[in-house]
This record gives sequence, structure tokens and C-alpha cells, in this order.
Amino acid sequence: MHRSFVHHASRITFHVSRFTSIALLLLFWGRVLVNIRDQSPTMDEPVHIARAVAYWRTGDLRLQQGHPPLSHALSGAFLALEPDLPSPADLKGWKRASCTDVVRYLLWEPGRPVERVLFLGRYAILALGMVLSALVCRWAGELFGRWGGLAALFIITFDPNILAHSGLVTTDLPVTCLTYAACYAFSRWLKRPTGGRLLLAGLTLGLAWGAKLSALILLPTLGLALLWRVWRSAGCPMLKHRAERAKPPSGARVARQGFALLARTFTSGPLGPLGRYTLLVGFAVILGIAILVLWALYRFEAGVWTPIGIRVPMPAHWDNLQRLWQHQARGHHAFFMGQLSNEGWWYYFPLLFLLKTPLSLLILLAIAIVTTWHVRRPVWPPVTIIFPVLYFAVSIVSRINIGYRHILPVIPFAVIVAASTLRPLRRGRSLLIVHCSSLYGWPYRASVSIPTTWPTSTNWSAGRIRAIATPWIRTWIGGKI
Repeated sequence: MHRSFVHHASRITFHVSRFTSIALLLLFWGRVLVNIRDQSPTMDEPVHIARAVAYWRTGDLRLQQGHPPLSHALSGAFLALEPDLPSPADLKGWKRASCTDVVRYLLWEPGRPVERVLFLGRYAILALGMVLSALVCRWAGELFGRWGGLAALFIITFDPNILAHSGLVTTDLPVTCLTYAACYAFSRWLKRPTGGRLLLAGLTLGLAWGAKLSALILLPTLGLALLWRVWRSAGCPMLKHRAERAKPPSGARVARQGFALLARTFTSGPLGPLGRYTLLVGFAVILGIAILVLWALYRFEAGVWTPIGIRVPMPAHWDNLQRLWQHQARGHHAFFMGQLSNEGWWYYFPLLFLLKTPLSLLILLAIAIVTTWHVRRPVWPPVTIIFPVLYFAVSIVSRINIGYRHILPVIPFAVIVAASTLRPLRRGRSLLIVHCSSLYGWPYRASVSIPTTWPTSTNWSAGRIRAIATPWIRTWIGGKI
């Protein structure tokens, strides 16, 4: 009798969580759909649309200029069927690869179906936003149970930054979706190496590299995750035992606790020498598959790369990397908190993260970190920590400070960490659940607003953070604010 009741209740819970997930995804789809229909084009959308049309109509990569082709190939999937758009190769400016002229004659000539073109390009990005939301739900559900997955889905589908970029023809949402998919696939392969998982990890890694150059951070991210797995399985590190036995100086207590916490993290069981060798070989195969996928996105292009004067595969890709390096070297003229600079600010992205990330997500992140510090047993896969840490570190030293969208790939990983606060549900900690549930719902009411406010939204604490940060910056940086 009792078992039958428990089984029946479990089935009801399963169906409720499934239907709620579908409802959240449909709500996300509907809200962004209204946005992509009514919103005017942003500054850089026409350029991305021109590149998308050129990729499908001509197969020529001359307009890419600093971006790999996949994001444009995805956003142009529906545009390739638009009959009222001319081929970019027939327009003025094509021969000299002038994006400005091609955009002008492609979109702004009288009679061009601009609204339909924008809708078709944005709809493909909306589809990626749906895929990202579903993947976040899936991974969180595997880690923290179905309620953890549902909580993660709620957070990601009500995040105003995700909502905003899911309706814009840019490279930011595609790289966010595909870097997350690559980390998820790689983490599953690390947990249980099989041929299918290896193939999927290589495929998603190559697609992420083809979406945006910032996805190159995946190489050290996945490499570090693999090394940690191999190192822990080899029995070499005695960090945990040393941290427990050692008597550090009194001033090093906090450092010791962090040392022990890292030492106990991310263990998935022992591996023999053959298992470690298999993982290392498998990682090399994943990289090979990824490079092959990336080359395929460049249509297996080969040619002479001018700086070295020899024939190489994907010369357009190496040109893109060179342009990125040159852009980073000369900086980008930007304005932030009353200052103009070409050098950027190391505190730009940390402050932006505090100002524009929903306050409930920030609080849940703090709860998750404090709880993990207390129990000394992180429940997150290694890649979910390594990727955002490395990504933020690179962003801080970057001289290209032009918006929150450059740290958008960090958001899904922050959501995974935040969703871990619902893990005590299995232990009956109802008070914590009530508090977390209120946090999930409270500031997210800000995203239930007219869609035009999503790109410029800030959280409730933005004014207070600025009031605190401004005197500090004036004192230590010497800026005029």
C-alpha cells in the first residue's frame, strides 16, 4: 500500500515537472517571439545579416572579418530561402569586402523586406535560446534532481539578458549555447567515456569554436578538467590528507580551508593506468574531431596565409585570429562610469556582472558558495567552475570592454551553481526551500516587462553598487566620474 502510494506520487511529480518545463519553454518562446517581431534592428544586426546571406548565397568568406562562420550560418538558415534578397556578390562593395556598402544595398534599398528579413534571422537565434534553456534544465536535473532542473529552467528563461540576446542576430547567444553544450558533452564523456559521447564532445567543441573566437577558452578549460580527473585518479595528490593533518600558521586558516575544499572537489572514482591513458588519447581524438568540424564550417578552405607565406587550412580563420589580436592590442574606445578609455578597465566586467545580473541569481550564487564551503563537498562538475573562472579572468585583462554580452557565456554556469541550492529538498529542509523559492521569484518580476527594456535592464541594487563603487574608483583609479 505504502509503496503503491509512493510510486503513484512519484509519477504525478514527474508529470507535473515535465509539463511545467514545457510551459516555461513555451512562455520563453512566446515572449521572445513578440520581441523579434516588434523590435527595431540594433546597430550590428545588419552586418551579421549580410554575412549570413553571403555565407549561404555565395559560399565566400570575405565578409567574415573577425568572426568564424557558424553563428552567421545558423542565423542565415531561414534567410537562404528569402526570394526577395539579391546575392551579395551582385552588390556594390562586394569586391572590396565592404560590409557597410553591402549592408546598404542589401537591406536599405527601397522595396527590401527588412522586417521579414529581421524576423527570419532572429527566429533562428530564438531556436538556439530554446536549446540552451533545455540543456540547462537537463544538466541541472541530472545533478540536482528534477526540481533542481526545473529551478534552473525558471532562472534561465526569466533572465532578462538571455531573453534579450535570444532575439538578436548576433554571435553572443550562439556561442553561449554551444560553449555550454560543449562543456556538458565533455563532462558526460569524462564521467563515462564511450564512443558516442566522445563523438558528441568533439562535435560540440568544433561547433563552439566555429561560433565565436572567444570559445577558444574551451581548450584550456577542458584540458584542465581532464588533468584534474587524471590527477585525482592517479593517487598522486595528497592535498586532502595534507590539509587535514597539517597545522598551518594561524593567518593561513582561510587558505587551508580553500585548499581542502579544492582537494575534495570533482572526484568521480579511481582510474587505472589504462583508464588514464584512454582519457588522454580520447581527448586528443576530441580535439581532432573539433578541428575537422571547424574546417568543415570553413567549407574545407585551404590557401596561402599571407603573414607566413605558406599554404594552410582555414586561412580565413587565422586572419580572424590575427584581427582579434590586433583589436586587443590597440584596444577599443569605450565609456564607463564617466570615463573614456581605449585601454579598458579591469573592474569593468565584475561591476557589470553585479549591476546587470538579476539580484536573485546573485543571492542564490552566494548561498550555494557558502553552503558548499560549509559542507566541504562541492556538487558541481569541474568544468562548471573552471570555465567561468577562466572566462572572467580573460575578460578582466581584455581591453575590449563593450558590453555585458561578452560575459553572457558565464550565465548558464552561474545558473547551474544557483540551482544547487534546491538540493536540500531531498533532505526535507523546508525552511531553506521556502527562502530559495522566494528568491527565485522575487526580482525576476523585472523581466516580466515590455521586451524593449531587456537589453538595458539592471537589477535593483544597481544604483547602490554605483554609489559605493564611484568613490572607490575615484580614490584608487584617479578617474573623473
